[in-house]
Amino acid sequence: MPRNILFLQAELTRPTGEWLAMHQWTASSLKTFPKKAASDPFQIIVYAPKTPQDFAKGSSLRTLYPNAWIAVSLKDAWVATLAKEENPASYFDEILGAPFEDAVVRLSLSHWTRHVESREKVTELETSAESLRLQCEDLERLSGQLVRQVERDVELASRIQRSLHPKLIPTLPGIFLKAKFLPAAGTGGDYYDIFQFGDGRLGILLADSKSHGMAASLLTVLIKIRLEEMKERFFDTHTLVEHINREIQAVHGKEISSVSLLYGILDRKSLTFQYTVAGPLGPLLWRLGEMAPLNTVVNPALGEVSDYSFQESFISLKPADLLVFSTDGLDAPLAAGQTAHSNRIQSLAEILKAATEPGDLLSTQNEILSHVDRHTESSPLPDDITLIQLLIDSQTLYVASESK
Repeated sequence: MPRNILFLQAELTRPTGEWLAMHQWTASSLKTFPKKAASDPFQIIVYAPKTPQDFAKGSSLRTLYPNAWIAVSLKDAWVATLAKEENPASYFDEILGAPFEDAVVRLSLSHWTRHVESREKVTELETSAESLRLQCEDLERLSGQLVRQVERDVELASRIQRSLHPKLIPTLPGIFLKAKFLPAAGTGGDYYDIFQFGDGRLGILLADSKSHGMAASLLTVLIKIRLEEMKERFFDTHTLVEHINREIQAVHGKEISSVSLLYGILDRKSLTFQYTVAGPLGPLLWRLGEMAPLNTVVNPALGEVSDYSFQESFISLKPADLLVFSTDGLDAPLAAGQTAHSNRIQSLAEILKAATEPGDLLSTQNEILSHVDRHTESSPLPDDITLIQLLIDSQTLYVASESK
């Protein structure tokens, strides 16, 4: 830092000047009071007023050099008079006796220097603190913009997700269907579709992406497009699932999370349900007052393994059978002490057993959603919920088929 000292109306003797130069101080002296600050600021100013009235000029010095260490040299006879003034030391950092001696400079210089350095350090810290404050304000403003952008993206993703869900559920003689989708904070990780083939068969697709927001919606778009393009080309379910898996691997690789998926086809004539499950989305069967998971072939989730040969599962349904499909978002609302999956089966079984009208899908759905409502009273949904019920009418006529 510069080391400039000003002797204002105070005598700068030659020995003192030589001593200061030896200690790398640049000394200046002025006989008259300055009207403006020097181009090179002074770190230390020694002021010797000629009269007691000149004492008040210290306020001008403090204005011109706010960061300098200012010492005033006063005659003993003046001190008592000036002490009667309010806060006489408000302009000065130190009051020295007079006459001003060379020895005082040499003894006091190190003391003054430490104070100057401390004051400069405080100034630097204050400047840094102000800079940090401004940076924090900028970061807060930018983070607010990013949060709003993310919220807009999430809302857009949610709208895309909901727009791709089926608007109407197909109606088939002897088959009752009910579907419900509940997004968790609009993030959109689930997707489902229910459709009818040209030959009268019923297709059901349920997907649960580990990613959320825009990434999940893009996966949904991919699955939706491929399903629309390929569903009539693949007579079975596992070949279409394999095709979608290759698409996800080719387009996204390992850049996104995997997708659990169930794709099933119901033959209305024989009540045969063929389905392929990628990941933990196996359906549940309610038959004769008992709820149990189907004996489903275990396959990896989509995107986890490339060129995988997915295995298909089959079941021959009977009149009054109820298939329940759901994503794992339903686990938390139905969990109560046991493992989530086991308790989901138990809870759904209790709900169905307590139903006043067996086969009333709307009543069953409302009872399940009441559990969700009670859960959300204390905590938000951790994941999306998709619930699909497929009931075979107890009076349905069908062509019996052996289970494959």
